Amino acid sequence: MANNINTIDESMPYERFLKYGPKALTNTELLAILIRTGTKEEGAAALASKILNYSFQEGAGKERPAGIAAKARGLSVLYDLSLQDLMAISGIGEVKAVRLKTVAEIALRISQEKRSGSLSFTSPSSVAEYYMERMRHEDQEHVILILLDTHLHYLCDEVLSVGTAERAFVCPRDVFRLALRSKATNLMLLHNHPSGDPTPSDCDISLTKRIHELGEELEVHLVDHIVIGDNSYVSLRECGVIGS
Repeated sequence: MANNINTIDESMPYERFLKYGPKALTNTELLAILIRTGTKEEGAAALASKILNYSFQEGAGKERPAGIAAKARGLSVLYDLSLQDLMAISGIGEVKAVRLKTVAEIALRISQEKRSGSLSFTSPSSVAEYYMERMRHEDQEHVILILLDTHLHYLCDEVLSVGTAERAFVCPRDVFRLALRSKATNLMLLHNHPSGDPTPSDCDISLTKRIHELGEELEVHLVDHIVIGDNSYVSLRECGVIGS
């Protein structure tokens, strides 16, 4: 006998979506719709649950890099998992893995687009919010250089360096080579701390002071250096490391 529309249960997430809308669905049900099909042994919901409860110690035999704090489980795990991690889960092939990573990237870009209207390079909080989703999920330190014109209008940004879980190397010469090539008169630095704690290190502080001093000589001013944590940030200008 066919299921009555009034008796739709959690094993039918697609039908629940149509009847109640996406807000009524759990994270597991939303992922199950994307996965679509399971295996002979497990349904799509079971595979979705495996993704949401993925263990970096057990999955693919790969441990989380040193210094990376365990994150609360949820849909953000899609940022942390690579294609290889997903495909190591029995029942998740290349097509499903690509689909899931694509959704994660779309979510990230939507988040950035929503924040772009309020982005102001005189406001550390708005800059941190704009780059937060892009950077806080990374397991390695990424350093981003933002180049600005005289009126603090955005010109471009570039990834300067990708390092380890604890450090990324930045060469001041590369900073100003890119700034002068783009005819920027102002710049900002951002980098993430994969541990989730945005407290600047001694190296962060010394680099900031060095870039600021060189920039004043070259008339390419360092507006700020922002350290991104997990839903938190620290502005070294606000901390008084560089002057206003």
